[in-house]
Amino acid sequence: MIHKSFIPLRFLWRRVIPALALLCLASPTPSFAEGDTVELSLQSVMLFALHNNPEINIAREQEKQAVFSTQEAQSILYPQVDVTVKAGDEYNDPANFVSPDAVVGSSNTNPSAEFILSANQLLYDGSTSHEEVKRRQSLEESSKLQTELIQERIIMTTIEAYVEVYRLQNTLKEYDAFIEKLGKICEKIDLMVEAGAESKAKQKYAQSRLAFARSDYQNTQAALNNAVIDLEFLTGKLPEFRAKSPDVADLIEIELGRYTDMAEKNNTNFLINASDKQALKHQLEGVKGKYLPTINMIIEMSQSHDSGGEVGRDRSAIALLQLSYKIFDGHARDASKGKVESQLHEIDYRRERAERDVMQKLKLAYNQLLALENEYHVVLDEIDANTDLQSLSTEQFQLGEGDIINLIEGEERLFTSRARQYQIESDLIKNSYALLRQIGFLDKQGFCESC
Repeated sequence: MIHKSFIPLRFLWRRVIPALALLCLASPTPSFAEGDTVELSLQSVMLFALHNNPEINIAREQEKQAVFSTQEAQSILYPQVDVTVKAGDEYNDPANFVSPDAVVGSSNTNPSAEFILSANQLLYDGSTSHEEVKRRQSLEESSKLQTELIQERIIMTTIEAYVEVYRLQNTLKEYDAFIEKLGKICEKIDLMVEAGAESKAKQKYAQSRLAFARSDYQNTQAALNNAVIDLEFLTGKLPEFRAKSPDVADLIEIELGRYTDMAEKNNTNFLINASDKQALKHQLEGVKGKYLPTINMIIEMSQSHDSGGEVGRDRSAIALLQLSYKIFDGHARDASKGKVESQLHEIDYRRERAERDVMQKLKLAYNQLLALENEYHVVLDEIDANTDLQSLSTEQFQLGEGDIINLIEGEERLFTSRARQYQIESDLIKNSYALLRQIGFLDKQGFCESC
């Protein structure tokens, strides 16, 4: 297996995507001459997928919403200032006067006004508000991890689609050479049949094998068209391109046990679970705080004019501490506490379920890599053997000693082994990236150095 380096997704997203966005603003639609075929690497295709996919944009907006949600919870820790202004005509029957010497007057309608400025500062609520802020901060971190999880899924889907295009394009290239060779063999047989040196049965056999190869070529071309459609669903419209051999790391050099340790620490699903669990712990502490009293400081200043039948201006100011405690709430706090504790148990079970799923996929990918690498070496030896054998059969046929059927079947064996080589390469690439995803290194740089 060729030793190569893997693709750092986080580097692509945070550094290259902004540059690509600026490039797209300057030149929204890259121009390609009609009929041109360009080489597109897997890195380039992933850039298109990350830049054009609406799911990532949705996730980014949800990240912003989580930040605003945290700010919303923090607002209660600051003074709450309110102002109230009232103005209008007021009818009183009878009208009252503030002067001690005044006589109660008759009914009257007077213009009145009232202005109230109040400030309320929360001093203590059993840390319920602080725990709510911490809970939303944990959910903010979960939102970022959810974005990474979506990016991983999009990247994996893009890799699978791109690798399928790579495999089918190379298979078609092998078909071109294979069909050309079969065509030349059929031409030779036609000449030999006309000369009476070969039977028509072998001519029909050769023609049927050529017809089958051409039919299978069309099926492969249709499969390639479908694979390109699947890829463009993720990336948007692409020019006519030729896929390059993707880069992967030789991952079986590391023991499986080390991969499981990495997955425990870095798998995105595990990190989301830990962040969600931390949020629930803060929520539980907040519920416990509701069993304690709440203390507020209240400052209020007011001014009224001709209000309530009193003629003249009246000003007042108060400053006080307010303590409130709910003695009985119909067991609402107990129910909230029990619900959150149950959610904590649930998230532990979710962690266990995710761990089983991740470890299963990790082991399957690793074991599949071991089997595929052995198979890859076998098919390379098989290609060498078939190539040498076909050269010998061609030489014998040209000398008039070989059999035309052996020559055709030799070409078919050689084509099949080469097509199988591309299938194994594709499976190796897919399983390598699947393993990197499970250990949480699909989007991290320096994987080989960290190992």
